[in-house]
Amino acid sequence: MDKLNISTFPGCVEKTLEYIKTALKALHVSAADSEALLGSAGEIISAICAADANGSVIVSAEKSAKGCCVQFMHLGALFNPCPKAPDSITQKCMDEISFEFKYGRNVLSVFRRANSDKNIQEVKEMKEIQIRNHSIKPGDKIAVINEHSKVDILARAEALANDDSFAAVEWRIDNYDDVFEIRFVIMPETIAEVRKALGDKVLMYTFRDKRIGGAHPTTCMYHSRLNNLAIDSGAGDIITVEWYDELDAAISNVENAHKGGKVVVASWCTDGKLCAECVQHKLEEMLESQAEMLELGAVCADEETKASLDAGIAAFKAKHADVLVIRSVITADGSEEKTVF
Repeated sequence: MDKLNISTFPGCVEKTLEYIKTALKALHVSAADSEALLGSAGEIISAICAADANGSVIVSAEKSAKGCCVQFMHLGALFNPCPKAPDSITQKCMDEISFEFKYGRNVLSVFRRANSDKNIQEVKEMKEIQIRNHSIKPGDKIAVINEHSKVDILARAEALANDDSFAAVEWRIDNYDDVFEIRFVIMPETIAEVRKALGDKVLMYTFRDKRIGGAHPTTCMYHSRLNNLAIDSGAGDIITVEWYDELDAAISNVENAHKGGKVVVASWCTDGKLCAECVQHKLEEMLESQAEMLELGAVCADEETKASLDAGIAAFKAKHADVLVIRSVITADGSEEKTVF
C-alpha cells in the first residue's frame, strides 16, 4: 500500500485540488481514476470551505489493491465537525457504483474502486464465472462429497463425474479420515486421485473448521498448507477460504489462491439462529475478501431459519447483483444442499 500525506493549508478549492492531483500522480493513479476523484473532491472541498473558510484541511492520498482514497480532515478553529454533505453528493454516492463516500466527525473521504468505470460495468453485468470450459451461474447446484474413507470418496467422485445436474463438486476434506497426513504422501495422492475420478468436473476444495461446523479444528497455518496442496498441484478449481475470526489470515489465504490462478469462495456457516439482516451483513463483510464467490451456510432445522437465510441473500443480491452467492442449507445429519444465487 502506498500513502502520501500533504501538509495543511488554508481552505482553498483550487489549491487543494492541485495538491491532490500531484499526490495521485505520485501514486501512479490512472488518469481516468484521477479525473473522477478530482471531480468529486471539488464538490466536497467547496462544502467544507463554505462552512468554514478560515479553517485548514489536511489531505492524504492512499492507494491499495482495493482502490485509491483521498481523505480530507477539516480543522476548524474549535475542531468543528465537517458540514453535512450536500444532497447532490449524497445522491451521487447512492447512484454511482464507482464511488463510496464516508462521513465522520471532522473527516470526509472519497474512495475510488481499483476498477475503471468500464470494468465495474462489466463486473456488474457478469452473472457467471468461467472455469475452463465450464461456467458457474445462478441456479446451478453443487454436489458435496462428505465421505470419510478414500474408497468411498473415490466412488462418490466417480458417480458425480458425469452427473450433469451438478455444475461443480465440493470435496469436504475435513471429513476425510487421513486429512492430517499432510507430511507424507497419503493426502497429496488422494487429491490427485479425486481429481482424476471427477474427470473434467469442476472441483471445489474445502476444509471447514470445527468452529463453523466442520469435523476438526485446525490452525490458520495448517489450513493454508492444506489449501496449498490443491493450489500447487493444480487439482483444485475453486478454493474455499473460511471466513472466521482471523481475518488477516483469511485474506492472506485468498491472495495466495489467487496467485495460484484459482477461483476463491469466501465461506461462513453457522448452526445458530439467523436473521435476514445478519445474513446480509455477513455477506457484505465478506466482500472484503476479494473472493469471486461468497458462501453462507446454515443448519436449517426449521422453515423459519431457511426463510431468513433466503431473505438475507436476496437483500444482499439486490445491492450486489454481480456477486455470486452459494446458499448452503445444512441438515441436522450434516448433509448440504448448495445452490448458486
